[in-house]
Amino acid sequence: MVIIFVHVIPNSSKSYVVGREDDGIRIKIQEPPDSSRANMALIGLLSDKLSVSKNSIKIISGAQSRRKHLSIDCPFTVDQIIAKLLMGK
Repeated sequence: MVIIFVHVIPNSSKSYVVGREDDGIRIKIQEPPDSSRANMALIGLLSDKLSVSKNSIKIISGAQSRRKHLSIDCPFTVDQIIAKLLMGK
């Protein structure tokens, strides 16, 4: 299991990984923050980019905040996760 920091910007024109942030990744999400739609969209985007199931990604802190800590149950290191997310940018 790996823990990463994500800074989420909801209500974007499209969902994508913006780039690296000091201690994690900045991601724009098309969905609004209400009713956890942005959180579900974030998990869906990460699931697709990392080729892991949605159930392997959990928000461990910051569910109501733009700054989130996620646990990802996968065989990758933090650096490998960040590289995969930034690939194709």
